[in-house]
Amino acid sequence: RNRNEQLIDYIEQNDTVTISELTDHFQLSPSTVRRALEQLEKDGLVIRTHGGVKSLQIDKQLSLKISPNVNNLAAKNKIALTARKLVKNGDVLAIGCGSTTLFFAKSLHTAKDLTVITDSVYVAVELMENKNIEVYLSGGFVHGTSGAVFSAQFGNLFQSSLVDKVFLGADGISMASKSITAMAHLTEAERTLLTCGDKVYILADNSKFDKKTVIERLATFHEFDYLVTDKKPSDQIIEKLKNSNVQLIY
Repeated sequence: RNRNEQLIDYIEQNDTVTISELTDHFQLSPSTVRRALEQLEKDGLVIRTHGGVKSLQIDKQLSLKISPNVNNLAAKNKIALTARKLVKNGDVLAIGCGSTTLFFAKSLHTAKDLTVITDSVYVAVELMENKNIEVYLSGGFVHGTSGAVFSAQFGNLFQSSLVDKVFLGADGISMASKSITAMAHLTEAERTLLTCGDKVYILADNSKFDKKTVIERLATFHEFDYLVTDKKPSDQIIEKLKNSNVQLIY
């Protein structure tokens, strides 16, 4: 096993470690550790913090509960790091359910003075102990696998909130109908999030384009502003998004 694999295993086991801890444990120079961490961050496996590094990995059993497809973990990590660059200190964010949005939530630990409003138990648990992030979780029924929370009064928290940016996941992106889709039990809750922010970002990896599945429409292309994905899609997809005034970020 190579050095980077050993480093990532150690970081995952401890979640957050310092550079000095890594240099002592692996008997490496600080410059060698920093170069290795730069590569791991480029690979979407960690996010560097002041004087250290934090794992971006989600427990695979948890990821399987949220999303049966765990083959795109690297893509989800990359999207999370790309979306993280869109967040400024002091922002008020709304974050929806899903594995990609949970990866995004993990990337926020280096931010300061954030307010996060969410309908996801998993997102709330991930961020609630961070002293730099104020977390609001909607109340109601908790869906056992997705961790989504929703009720008849679901919209009250979100509709009364002044949100700078909304980040939602998607189970599919239909180019034919120019819409994004989500599991049926999530669409009501997630639709409410669509309307509560100044800017709406959809986080979706490349496997979601023209994905064939029996799920409900969440939003048309005209209802969100940005699509954040892991790599450049086809020219046809780019053209359709452009015609709908959706800005592509990858």
